[in-house]
Amino acid sequence: MGEKPVSKERIKLEKDLLFYLRYYKELQDRGHYKQELDYQIELLTKKLKEM
Repeated sequence: MGEKPVSKERIKLEKDLLFYLRYYKELQDRGHYKQELDYQIELLTKKLKEM
């Protein structure tokens, strides 16, 4: 109906977020943990919420 077009920036942010979430899960499964990933995921989530 009257849906807004999704911006290219938002699509890129969503792809980046999915990448980091998959990577995070993979590291968790192996027993590793990266604090930088928490930061990246939080940053991307915040940017997406602001849009």
